[in-house]
Amino acid sequence: MRGLGAEHSTPFGLHMSAALSYDPGRAEKNEGGNYWSSGSEKLQGLGKIKRSTTINLDLSQDVADWLAVNVGGEFAISGQKHRGNQYTIGLTLRPWTTETDQVELGLSAMFGDKDYNKTYFGVTSEQSLRSRYGQFNAESGVYAYSLGAQWTHVIDEHWATLVAGEYHQFSSKIKKSPIVQDSSGVTAVVGLHYTFRAFRPLFRQQGLSEGHRNLPEGGMGNPLPHGSLPPHENLPPHENLPPCLASPSRLLKGFPAVREARMKHLRTSAAARCRRRT
Repeated sequence: MRGLGAEHSTPFGLHMSAALSYDPGRAEKNEGGNYWSSGSEKLQGLGKIKRSTTINLDLSQDVADWLAVNVGGEFAISGQKHRGNQYTIGLTLRPWTTETDQVELGLSAMFGDKDYNKTYFGVTSEQSLRSRYGQFNAESGVYAYSLGAQWTHVIDEHWATLVAGEYHQFSSKIKKSPIVQDSSGVTAVVGLHYTFRAFRPLFRQQGLSEGHRNLPEGGMGNPLPHGSLPPHENLPPHENLPPCLASPSRLLKGFPAVREARMKHLRTSAAARCRRRT
């Protein structure tokens, strides 16, 4: 899960976030009734992957109004021993943006260190003896790629809707794991977003509130005429957009909601869709 965290953006298009999150791990049996659970009877003998507390760090830099570079990492701080960590690097393109709508396209690669790939995709010699699967050495490296799209629409100064989807595919190396059958999958999210911070473009479109109409222009000079709007042509690009549209993937930064659905699919692919050892 995304967890509890904080986010900071700079006028130069640099966006940073950190969140305390939770990894539900993986069981050797089907734990029905719990959306976050991951398990299957077919995993008997592989051992249980314990739940873990993680810290998610994300960094995004706007290269242009329509392009951003994103990097991130998920680091385990408690729970499963030798769970390992995973990392993400990608690009976000913003081909269409208005004061109320934004469309984004994202392309990313997901990396796992040796412990992470071994935990979720590998089969050790001991696990092979206890299960039906042959030994598989999952080394560090890219374990999956993803291509996503997102549309965000601002309804008013506090509410926005979003529709997002993502296609993901395991790397050629991970596809060879005996506990992975489906090499790809699709996830989708439809949501409603609320922010306590009013979306600024709507104020510019509809007029300032009564308490702001007489603010000095630029902090100095004469008050603005009643009902007029302050000039904003010279503001940085991100200042002309709502907080969720201020940069690529602001609302679903790195597609976190879709990412969690994708991670559930990736982690349960070994739980629900397995190949028998031949």
